[in-house]
Amino acid sequence: IVENQLNTFISDKIVTDRKILSEAFNMRCEKFTLNNNNVFVAKYYTKQNTKFNSIISETNSLIYLLKKFPTFFPSIKYYSKNLLIIDFIKHNNIKNKNYQKILANHILKLHFVENDKYGFNFDTQIGGLRQLNKFDLNWVNFFRDNRLNMIFEKINKSNSMPLEINLKIEKLIKNLDKHIPNNPRPSLL
Repeated sequence: IVENQLNTFISDKIVTDRKILSEAFNMRCEKFTLNNNNVFVAKYYTKQNTKFNSIISETNSLIYLLKKFPTFFPSIKYYSKNLLIIDFIKHNNIKNKNYQKILANHILKLHFVENDKYGFNFDTQIGGLRQLNKFDLNWVNFFRDNRLNMIFEKINKSNSMPLEINLKIEKLIKNLDKHIPNNPRPSLL
């Protein structure tokens, strides 16, 4: 299915270069160049996740972010439930001496997007993993239930950590309210 959709997108062009950039959680990210020198990134599953579709989630996230910040993110060229194709952001691996300040300013603009609750309109992803975003009025509860505990349980289900580490993490999760602010201003992270 993915190759057919990719060929539909490419149309009469020829792929002159194609390489895998990353692969994790059954997701593959590829860079491909066409004979007209346009460069794109394709994201798709190597093994479909039937419980959560991070292609749809990432597409929804990009649509949302591009509406707010049209120049910060790569544009979407094609999407379906199986495939996401975006512009490749060209760079020369040479960092401007002010790149940290520039990046920090862009991130700061994201953090100015506020809400009255913690969470988001839809679940997002970390790679191919679902990141729950059920709204909550309490930061500690939201962070504990939707961030820390989620990844802790996922890790222990697939490859349990040593008991000593698990006990420390369980203690942190149980006493999280003593380690992080109770209700900071909700914003986009």
